[in-house]
Amino acid sequence: FFRCQTMGDPASVGRGANFVLKDVTNQKQSAPRNFENAPKLLSQLTAREQENKKLKVELKRRRTDGRTVMEIQGEANILKKELELLRVATSQDAACQAKENEALKQTVRELQEKLEADLMDYQSHVESNKLRQAALGGMLREFQQKLNDKDHEIANLTTVVQENEARNRGLQKEVKEAEKMANNSKQEVTTLGEELASLQKENSHYYEQLRNFELKQEDFERAKQRMEADVKELTEALEQARLKIVEKETQKQMMDEQMLSQIRETQCAIDDECKLRRRFAAQVEELQYERDSLKAELGRTQHVIGELHHFKVERMRLKED
Repeated sequence: FFRCQTMGDPASVGRGANFVLKDVTNQKQSAPRNFENAPKLLSQLTAREQENKKLKVELKRRRTDGRTVMEIQGEANILKKELELLRVATSQDAACQAKENEALKQTVRELQEKLEADLMDYQSHVESNKLRQAALGGMLREFQQKLNDKDHEIANLTTVVQENEARNRGLQKEVKEAEKMANNSKQEVTTLGEELASLQKENSHYYEQLRNFELKQEDFERAKQRMEADVKELTEALEQARLKIVEKETQKQMMDEQMLSQIRETQCAIDDECKLRRRFAAQVEELQYERDSLKAELGRTQHVIGELHHFKVERMRLKED
């Protein structure tokens, strides 16, 4: 009862730790494979940080509160005074009550010794719990530092993803321009081919006039050679553009692999944090078990005090009779 009043309810701390552990476990099971859910992950980390702050405040309040020992010592002093009055009253009784008074004194001394032993044992448990609470506070600070480091890593990875997307958009623009140039070159080649076919057809129909236009035919052949040279240059330009596109795609694939490796490292760090949460939950359950045992011991002590009070009332009633 006193421990629940002065040091807070450890069950609430256990429920908070279990809630944080469940949140991390769910997050691990639904961990995103890309960074489209980065804002949701940041909000979850902020909620966990607020929960850790509440746990720190609870631990600090439990460490600084020491009224339990003082109240038990006050009750012990009151019991000592009542026992002294009881000894004075029994000393004035008749000789026939001497044996009964001696047995009563022995019982009172045993109860007093047991109460003092329980008090010392409870004080040792309180000191042990304070040391454990200090250790848990250190673990919470380390976990908070790890969360801050993960926030920085997520921000850096988000920046890298944005840069990669910008580069991909630039590469797509270059590819579109190269395709446009290739289409224009194909149209020019097609047009020239149609013109060549038309000229050949005219030459077949006007074979007799061909002799008169031999000089023009030579000029046409030279133009054809120039056209073929231009087509060859355009083909080479298309091949260079294709090689450049392949190189850009290779660079993009390498960057994607690097980003996936960073995501795997982040997943491993999250797994380590889950293990740390499980150890913390086990320690909280151990503290809960010790709390229940102390409550049981305190209940037995209160039962003995109640029997002593009942015996005192009966003794006063017998004295009045």
